[in-house]
Parts: sequence; structure tokens; C-alpha cells
Amino acid sequence: MENYDITFNPVEIISGTSNTTSPLYIEAAKSIESDTPKGMEHLKNFITSVEKVASAGNVPDSRLSSTKGNIKNFQGYENIQSAIEFLSKNLSGVKVLKDLIDIHNALEGNQAQYVEGYSRNIRLIVLEYESALYMLVTGLSHTIATHIDIVQTGTQIAVRKKAGSSGGVITKTIAGLASKLKEKSHKEYLNHLIKAKGGSPKKEEAITESIKTVGATLDLLSSLWDGVTKLGTLTKNIFIGLKRTMFGILPLIRSVLYLRYKKKADTVLALEQQIHFIKLNIEQLKNIKTMDEGKKKEIIKKQQAVIEAYQKKAEKLRAELTEGEKEASESIKKENPSMGKEPDKDKKPDDGELVIESGEENVNFNEAADQLRSKRLAALEKRHSKKSKTSKSSLQYEITEDEKDLVLTNRVLDEFTEKTKRETQSIYLRKLTPAAIERSKRTDTKLGGIPYWPKDMAYPTFGTSKKKPMVLMVQFNLSTGRVTLPGFPSSGIFQIFVDSEDQLTKGYVVHHKNILSDDKLLEEIPITTLTTSKSEYSDFDFPFTGQFDMGIRPKAPIPMTTEDHRFNETFFPIFNKHFNSSFKSTWELPFKVREIVHKRCFLYGTRLGGYPFFTQYDPRDTSKSHDDKELLFQLDSDSGLGIEWGDSGVWNCFLSDSDLKKGNFSNVLTYWDCH
Repeated sequence: MENYDITFNPVEIISGTSNTTSPLYIEAAKSIESDTPKGMEHLKNFITSVEKVASAGNVPDSRLSSTKGNIKNFQGYENIQSAIEFLSKNLSGVKVLKDLIDIHNALEGNQAQYVEGYSRNIRLIVLEYESALYMLVTGLSHTIATHIDIVQTGTQIAVRKKAGSSGGVITKTIAGLASKLKEKSHKEYLNHLIKAKGGSPKKEEAITESIKTVGATLDLLSSLWDGVTKLGTLTKNIFIGLKRTMFGILPLIRSVLYLRYKKKADTVLALEQQIHFIKLNIEQLKNIKTMDEGKKKEIIKKQQAVIEAYQKKAEKLRAELTEGEKEASESIKKENPSMGKEPDKDKKPDDGELVIESGEENVNFNEAADQLRSKRLAALEKRHSKKSKTSKSSLQYEITEDEKDLVLTNRVLDEFTEKTKRETQSIYLRKLTPAAIERSKRTDTKLGGIPYWPKDMAYPTFGTSKKKPMVLMVQFNLSTGRVTLPGFPSSGIFQIFVDSEDQLTKGYVVHHKNILSDDKLLEEIPITTLTTSKSEYSDFDFPFTGQFDMGIRPKAPIPMTTEDHRFNETFFPIFNKHFNSSFKSTWELPFKVREIVHKRCFLYGTRLGGYPFFTQYDPRDTSKSHDDKELLFQLDSDSGLGIEWGDSGVWNCFLSDSDLKKGNFSNVLTYWDCH
């Protein structure tokens, strides 16, 4: 990768020159070192520059700010741990990895200060924390893509260390940030910022609102300046030291923000996806010598394709990073913060998304997911074509493929969405390694694994004899605040257990309102997705094994899905009104129109709430007693993660909204089907 230069020297940035004999450079150096008022003015201008970059484009990212200073609340925290563990094993001694570990340790070691910074809305602390977390995530993904390769020779798959990139904006920024954060005086600097802010933290202060103005930050600087006399512990010498610390950390924050503003650096492959590619290949070929020759060749061929796909993505990433580094470094060079110039606002940023975890928004662009969608649509079309007795000639109105009619179809869908929308929270899954499972807690939000269960509470069972234990399907720790759907409780542990022999017939939902300490929990859980090999449970046939970390996305509205039993009776009155037609089923519609409808309403995937997806039919349509039940939780198949409901099926759990609000979980409906 081609490297581009970048400087973190505040004197060079302020003076606009790297010539140390230049009068501008000498004057800037003197101002910072001794001429406090002028140095203060430089610092204010620099703060203004940083804040303007922070307010540009899509730099704010709710996945960073929602953690409120606690890295352990970050949705990709387990991914970060796994990546560090993986790289430590394969890249021992590489400097960039040591720098990333230093950043990680600082984020955890300064957690109290970062959390306090959020509660008091101290912009300098907030920007530092978010920049460090962003750089840690981007740096880990960058390092995997540029330093690690997977190769296959015959039946052997191995991880190979690449030369990687020894410099460049990203690598240099990581090194500079790590150096600053691990300084012994840095925590003292954070503590002084908190003390200078003074007052009591505001409970519900919106951090993002202060991005629009530099006033709060400049007021804080004034507080520090006045603090020479107001704060007993803050002498002039300490203030000068704090000012130097700010001049050191702010150029780094500014550079990270530019990387985010200019995008490219965060188009990295997901950490989870990268590690999953490598581990999946190794795991699947580990015992290949015992396989049938035909099967062996088939698996090798598939794995070679996966490896090639990974390598192509890594090459594309390296090219994008090169472009992004060039753009960011040139932009930083052009801007002189002492002049108070704004970033290039004429250039629209591509996006400011942080890519760390695989999720539903990536599914539509994933080849395997596209194949699954095509397979499901083909199966549904085949089934419905057999049932349909309506011919085209008998239709009252035949829709043309005219652009006007396609626009009108979207108008219909907008009205339909507004009428039927329900909030959902999509979920992305990551299978945990044995080491990660060992580190996990009983109270964690997870799919499978060992459940939280009080020792003085009867464990759920099934069967006529009530002696067969149920198994944990999914568990949500509501105290983290990630589950925000209407009707859900806001604290405690929420669990769904299922019949361990037939996940269709029996579901058990329980809400533990209070979370007890570990010493009050049942030590021996009879059966879990981690203990399926026990002979006493030989009948256990579960769609997945192991344990999965669950990332829960913010709530968003979705329309009623095409496979919901109420879809036709709700959708077609709206559709026929606009088109003056008499359609009754999506399968009667012309292909292009049907494609638009399916794109908006054919929604599968793992999620909480919203509307369900089915590969066969809606079980609620067979009994009036289930009419009021809505989707509680849906677990979809994912062959890449080893979750399979028969042939690409899906599992659903239903409960009425009224029962959910009342906390009555005695009348749930569970169901799964497949092609």
C-alpha cells in the first residue's frame, strides 16, 4: 500500500510549515510554550477546527455515542476481543498490534473518566473516546486485511503473515493515538477537564446536540484558564501542562475525524466476517483425511472459492484504504486551524458508517443471502402457481410495465407501510469461540449457551411426566437498554426456552424482574446448546450448537410482510383502489410490480418484534385463538453460522401485545417451518 504523510506536530500544524527555522514556526512554538494568551488563542482556533470537522457530514455514529463512554457496551465489543486474541496469536511482535492493544487498554482503563465525560457532556472527552474507539475498530480490521492472508495447499489451510503496511495515515494515527493515551499524565488531564466543568451531570443531556456548536468546549477552556485562581489544585504550571496535552491529543482526534469524514478507512470488512472466513476454513478442513474422496474434493472446491472471495475483498479494501489515506492526508494539509477554515463541505461524504459487525443491511449484498432470497421466492412462486386459478385474461385490469405504474406501486406501498408499520429490532449474530464462551457471563444477551436461572426457582420442563428439561433458545439482558420495543420490560432478564426434542410444540417465556448475583444461580443446568453430546439426551436434535453473541440494532418500523396471513386482505384494498383493479394475491401481479412489492415486504432475518416471515404458511391463520398474537422473536436460518431449520427454514415465537404488556407469558405460540 502506498503511504501518505501526515503530521501530528501542533507547532507545524498551527504555523503551516515544517521548517523549524521559519519565523512562523518559531513564533508558534514560543506562543505555545510561554506566551499563554496567544497560545490560548491558538488552542481555541484549533478546537474550532476540530469541532467543525466533527460536525461535517455523517461523522457522528450512534453506535459509538450510545455506549456513553463504556467500551463494554459497544455492540461489537466481543468482536474486538476476538480480533485482538486472533491477531496476538498470529501477529506477535508487530508494532501496530501493540499500539492497538494500548488503545484498547486505555479505553478500558479510563472508562470512569469517559463515562463521566458523557454524563457532563464534556466535548473534549467525548471526542477523544469516540475517536479512540473508532480507530481501534478500524485499526483491527485494517490490520487483519493488510497483515493476514489465508492460503490453501492441498487439504491444508493456514494463516499466513503478510508484510502489511509499515506506515500511512491509519497506521501512523494509531501509533500517535496509542502514544498519547498511554502517557501517565493523560488520566490526570481527563480528571482536570471533569473538575473544570464543575456542576452536576445532566441526566438526559443529548451529546449529539453539542456537535453543532463549539461554545461548550470554549467555555470549558475558559474555566480551565480561570481555574488557575479558582481551583486550588490547578497552578499555572499545571495549566500549561494541560494545554500541551490538549495540543497533543487534538491533532490526533482531528485526523481520526478526517478519516471518518472522508470515509474509505471505515469500509473495511467486518471483523467478525474476516475471522469467520479464516476459522471456518480451518475448522471444516481440520479432519478432512477421514472423509470420502468425492466429499473431500467438493469441500475443498467450496473452500477455495471462499478463500478467493476473501482475498479479492482484502485487495479491494487495500485499494480503498490507499485512496482514503491520500484524500484525508491532503485535506488535513490544506487546512490551517489558526485560520479557522472549515472542511470541504462541497464534497459530499460517501457515508460515515462504522463497519464492524455483519448485519441485515449487508445481507442483501451478500451472495449467499441473495441465493437464499431467490430460493425462497422461487419456492413460494411454485407453490402459489399451483394454487392460483385466476388467468390473466380474467383480470379486470392488467397493469402495464409503464414507469408511471411502477411509481404508483411505490405510492401504494408507502400508504400500506404507514397503515401497517410495526417497530422491530433486527439482530445480527456472531458465534463465540470456546475462549469467548468461557469469558461470557450468565447474564449476557445471547443465543444458546448456559442460561441465567435462580437456584430457588423450578427449572422449566416438558412432557407428560414433566421430567424432561427445556433448553435455552435466546436470552436478553434488558438492563443494557438495547431492547427498546413498545411493551417490552425495561429491566431484568428475558428468556425463551423450548422443548429440547421438538422446538415446534412447546415454548416457555419467562421474565426475571431482578438480576441476582452469581452465588444465587443454579450451578448445574441440565441441558444447553453447549452440552448436546451427553448420552442421556440422545434425542436432542437442535438447529444449532454452541453460543452466539447478539447485536441488537435500534428499533425501526417495517410493513406487514407478504407471508403474514393478513397481508392480502390489508394490501389489496389499497392497491386496487389506486389501480382500479381486482387483484387478490401478489402472485397475480405482473413480474416487475411483484418484484417491487417483494422488495419492500418480503422480509426475512432474525429479529425482535415486527412482522414474521414463513416459508410455508402463517400458523395463526388456522385458529382464531391465535388471531391476536404478534411476533415476539424470530430466528432465521444462517448456514454460514451453522443455524439450520430443516431446509433454510425459520422459527417464530408469538405473544399478544396485551399479554406482553401485562407480563403474562403463559400463552405463547411457537412455530417453525422449512421448504
